[in-house]
Amino acid sequence: MTEETRQLTKKESDRFRGSVRISCGKFYTDDEFHYFGNETIDTVPVHGTGCLLSSAIVCGLASGYTNIESCQAAVDFVQDSIKNAKKIGSDQLIAMI
Repeated sequence: MTEETRQLTKKESDRFRGSVRISCGKFYTDDEFHYFGNETIDTVPVHGTGCLLSSAIVCGLASGYTNIESCQAAVDFVQDSIKNAKKIGSDQLIAMI
C-alpha cells in the first residue's frame, strides 16, 4: 500500500468518523491498518461479493462483534460463498448464502 493511499484512507476515516474498507482484505479501523488474508480461488468473476462483504460486516457489528471480528468473519463468509457460487445463465456466477 502506498503512502498516498494510507494518507487518503486516514483522511476519509476522520471525515466519516469510522472504519474504511480499502480493498483486497485491507481495512483501516481503530487507527490501524489491518489485512485479513484470504486464499485465492481459481474461478471466473463472481457477482455479488462486494455487497455480500459489506452486509456481513454490518451484521457482525449489529450483533455486537468488534470491527476486527466483524471484518474477519465477513471475509471468511465471502470466501465460503465464492466456493459455493452457483452458475446463473451461460457464464455468470453469483455468490450464495
